[in-house]
Amino acid sequence: VKARSFDNVGNTEAVVTQAVQIDGTAPVTTVSCNNAACQSSAYFASVSVTLASTDNGGGSGLSSTHYTTNGTDPVLTSPTYSTALTLTATTTLKFRSWDVAGNVEAVQSQLIQVTPDSPPVASLAVSPASGVAPFVVTADASASSDSDPTPIASYTFNWGDGSTVVTQTGATASHTYSRTGTFTVTMTATDTANLKTSTTKQIVSKNNLINNSTFESNVSGWTTNTGSVQLNRVSGGHSGSFAARVLNSGTSANTCTLDDSPNAVGKTSSGTYTATLWVKGVTAGATLSLRLRELVGSTTVGSATATVVLTTSWQLVTVQYAVTRPSTSALDLNATVNNVAASATAFLADDATLSLG
Repeated sequence: VKARSFDNVGNTEAVVTQAVQIDGTAPVTTVSCNNAACQSSAYFASVSVTLASTDNGGGSGLSSTHYTTNGTDPVLTSPTYSTALTLTATTTLKFRSWDVAGNVEAVQSQLIQVTPDSPPVASLAVSPASGVAPFVVTADASASSDSDPTPIASYTFNWGDGSTVVTQTGATASHTYSRTGTFTVTMTATDTANLKTSTTKQIVSKNNLINNSTFESNVSGWTTNTGSVQLNRVSGGHSGSFAARVLNSGTSANTCTLDDSPNAVGKTSSGTYTATLWVKGVTAGATLSLRLRELVGSTTVGSATATVVLTTSWQLVTVQYAVTRPSTSALDLNATVNNVAASATAFLADDATLSLG
């Protein structure tokens, strides 16, 4: 705009010039994901989103950029963009900018898909789930899985009995339960993003009713069926250094029996008793019978027997018996081999257990 004035006597003003700028163009805003054009496929776990706004050359200049993530159109009271946004879930981002002159951009929209990082799927198996203390339990978490790009990094085993918690990269671990009781094993799988999932299994650790079960010091608490059958402690046990040897010391074939004496269960409780014994022969082929016998006085009121053919390797024989006269009866545990030759070893025995339940 140019202007000047004239007075009544002909004086003329110098020309005055004023440039007046009119801004009628709105700013332009663009979006990028991880410093590149946003992709139509999903990002994993998270994505960094940036907004860049420019005003037209010679315009009034950028005032502010606003955005929403809740589906509404952004207005001046909506969140103001100032730094990159981190999205961890699928989001429709709406945005637009204002210039100093008040021109406002049309609402822009960008769908940004994100696949969340899922924690591991925890799986745990324990074997055995019960036993007579002390016994070893193996916990196996190898069936746990995590199929996304942050795989399982470690496994933590809490044995539930106050012992040290174990964290390791391997999926299996073993632990010895020395105390009796019911314990909960907790396994926690942790992935490389530090996401965790836990699962549990229950362990029942039962009391061994037999006091001298391993023969490590002596053979007290055990006897044989006759004076011509010897019982002594020999080296080469199943789990420790020693075992019990039952020997026919007579001059003719004999039945050889190893018997708990006095009976480990002098007064029965209601329920089922389980007895186990590790046995082996000096030679293979003989049949050993493991028997639980319920006695009222000297009268047998019930029994259960399990048999095994002896080999020269240690093997476990197990027998179970449900008590019929609880509180009034006793239980006798014995192992027998018939027709043992003179001066021959009937069998070796070790690690006896007797438990209720």
